[in-house]
Amino acid sequence: MDTLDRADIAILCLLQKNARLAVKEFADEVGRAPSSTHGRVKQLRDAGVLRGAHADVDPKALGIGLEALFMISLAKHERSTVAAARRMVSPAA
Repeated sequence: MDTLDRADIAILCLLQKNARLAVKEFADEVGRAPSSTHGRVKQLRDAGVLRGAHADVDPKALGIGLEALFMISLAKHERSTVAAARRMVSPAA
């Protein structure tokens, strides 16, 4: 698949908003027949343009709070500098 046309882009935009749409629903939105829309989605998958769909799960539902990974570079690795950096990132540290 060399280039995407307007229908392809419309399909991708709709799927990004709601990957659970039925083919008929987004076929109606882009003004195409469900069979040709389904074919386009298959072509987009086969070409690697559409890489998949995912479930966006609320971490709180799984008992997970906010988790983050930081990379911090310090010019000086003195105890006081490291302690000050830790306090800035996590006041409870």
